[in-house]
Amino acid sequence: MTELTQGDGREPSERDVDTEIAVHHIHLPKLADAGVVEYDQSAQQATYSAPPQVDALLEEMLVTVSTGE
Repeated sequence: MTELTQGDGREPSERDVDTEIAVHHIHLPKLADAGVVEYDQSAQQATYSAPPQVDALLEEMLVTVSTGE
């Protein structure tokens, strides 16, 4: 999470801390429950592990958003 909140070398703000807490305690566990990531909460490490159907859906969504359809 440090990469997301402190990538520019500055001290983390209150917003950064809130974001880190939300990612670790809400978003990553939900993604793990959905089978999109494998999340080791004790190591604070997530690995993308979605099945090919999720990749295809995300690709379709990206194309739709980028073309404005």
